[in-house]
Amino acid sequence: MSLKSRKRVDFNTGCAVFAESEAVGRIAEGVAKEDLLAGIHRALAAQLHSLAERVGIERDFALVGGGARDVGLIKAMEEITNLDILVPAEPHLTAALGAAIIAEEISKA
Repeated sequence: MSLKSRKRVDFNTGCAVFAESEAVGRIAEGVAKEDLLAGIHRALAAQLHSLAERVGIERDFALVGGGARDVGLIKAMEEITNLDILVPAEPHLTAALGAAIIAEEISKA
């Protein structure tokens, strides 16, 4: 839906509670759902980018977890980082698969 946005809503806070209040206010103003969602994606992507910068972003990086199934969030991340984001086929299973591999290695030790 956010990919159809014509005028993304910008959020003034990184705090989820205040962002929710802003979103409710924007809904009351009659802002289009597409524009509101595009703004939410942009705000989330900005937070993810900030976290990723702390550990260091390399040219080829992947986004995993449930959020990686959201094409609007991926597009927002690509816009912020100016990089292509790699997304595994089943990104929501990546952490579970990694945990299973580690558990198997530990059980063999």
